[in-house]
Amino acid sequence: GHEHSLLIGEPPPTIQATIATSPSGRAITVDAVNYTAPITQSWIAGSSHTIAVNGTTQNGAAGVRYVWSTWSDGGAASHSVTAPSGNTTYTANFATEYLLTMQSPSGSGSVTPSVGDHWYASGQSVTLTATPGGGYGFVRWELSTGNTTTNPYTFNISQPVTARAVFAPYRQITVASSPTGRAITVDGANYTAPQTFTWLEGSSHTIAVNGTTQENGAETRYVWLNWSDAGAASHSITVPGSNQTYTANFKTCLLY
Repeated sequence: GHEHSLLIGEPPPTIQATIATSPSGRAITVDAVNYTAPITQSWIAGSSHTIAVNGTTQNGAAGVRYVWSTWSDGGAASHSVTAPSGNTTYTANFATEYLLTMQSPSGSGSVTPSVGDHWYASGQSVTLTATPGGGYGFVRWELSTGNTTTNPYTFNISQPVTARAVFAPYRQITVASSPTGRAITVDGANYTAPQTFTWLEGSSHTIAVNGTTQENGAETRYVWLNWSDAGAASHSITVPGSNQTYTANFKTCLLY
C-alpha cells in the first residue's frame, strides 16, 4: 500500500515575555496575578495578555516611594498586549521620590517648606528657608544628613531627609572692667570697657583682657586679678539664657 502523510500546520511558536520595572522590584500584575518584577513567562505568539502596575504609586523603604510614569510600549498603567513572534520585554518605568519631613522648629520662627511631609523626585533641588520670630535669630538647620548654618539652604535630594530649624533668642551681654575703662578684647577686637553686645543664646565668644598689666600714664598701673566668671585672662564663654555681665577685675597700683 501507499503511505500518506497528513500535513498539519505548525503550532504558533512559544515566546519568552519578560515584564520588568525600572527601578527593579516593583509590584506588577500579569493577567490579574500579582508579581514582583521582573518575571518571565512563556506566551503563545499572537495570544493576548494584560500587564499592569499594581498601584501607580508604590511605597519602598521608609521615606521612599515610586510613581509610575510610562510603559516601554507606551501603554496605559493597565493595558492589553499581543504576544509578538519573538522574545520581548515590557518595562514599567517609575520615578523615585524621597520624603522631606519638616519638623516644628526649635525656638520662635517659621519655615519653608511648611511643617509636615513633602515628597520630591530624586535629584530635585530643595530649598529650606528659616525666618526667625521677633527677638530671635537663626542658629542652624538640624538635618538627618548633617547640620548646616547656611540659610536658606539648597540641596539636591537623594535620600529621605528630616529637617528642623533652630532659633535662639538674642541676649544682651556686657563686658565690663573694675575699675572701669580698662582695655579688653572681644572676639579679637579691642575695646574700652564696658561694652554691650547683642548675641544669640548658645553662641560662643572669646573675652580677654588686653594685657594683664595695663598702664595709665606714668602714675597708675592696673594688674588683672580675675574675671567674674573665674575664667582665664582670655577665655571662651557661651551666651546664657539671660542677659549677663562679665567683669574683669583689676588691682590698682599707684607708682611713686
